[in-house]
Amino acid sequence: MLPNLSKLFEYVINTRLMSEVEGKGLLMDNQHGFRSGRSCTTAHAIFTNDLYRSLDKRNTIVIACFIDIKQAFNNILHCLLIEDLINIFNLNSNLILLIFSFLSDRQFVIKLGDYVSNSFFDNRGIGQGTVNGPALYILFFNQVATFLKDCKFLAFADDLVLYFEDSNLANARVKMQGTVSRLNS
Repeated sequence: MLPNLSKLFEYVINTRLMSEVEGKGLLMDNQHGFRSGRSCTTAHAIFTNDLYRSLDKRNTIVIACFIDIKQAFNNILHCLLIEDLINIFNLNSNLILLIFSFLSDRQFVIKLGDYVSNSFFDNRGIGQGTVNGPALYILFFNQVATFLKDCKFLAFADDLVLYFEDSNLANARVKMQGTVSRLNS
């Protein structure tokens, strides 16, 4: 557990980070996780509304794919995240240095009973139990929108729903398979 003072410092950084990013309007509108005024309920309401509107159309079907990204928080490369913060979000350099410091030189040990391993360094992943981890994750995940131009989608942190409407099930399936393939590559 982080000491209380460092958690307080993280809250200050997180407030500044999200204020700067939200103020620039650079986060995809489809992300409902870890954002002020958004929740699982808002994502569900939008999805349900879209679904009903589509199904109200004559001869229209909707196909959806629900995706949970495996080990999402653990697999983010720090260098790619920092690159996004600089190039995409154009954050203040002091804020980037603080975030880089937060991510750098992380170590962990394995404890099993009385046994404690040597330290291991980790250059990837963002702690889910940290204050800044969720915000940093959604900033990194923001790039997914570039792969999803041809479908409707909603995200809640590392959960994603893709959905297509079409009058033909085979067409909808082909579209979905193409989109999922792009995400896998």
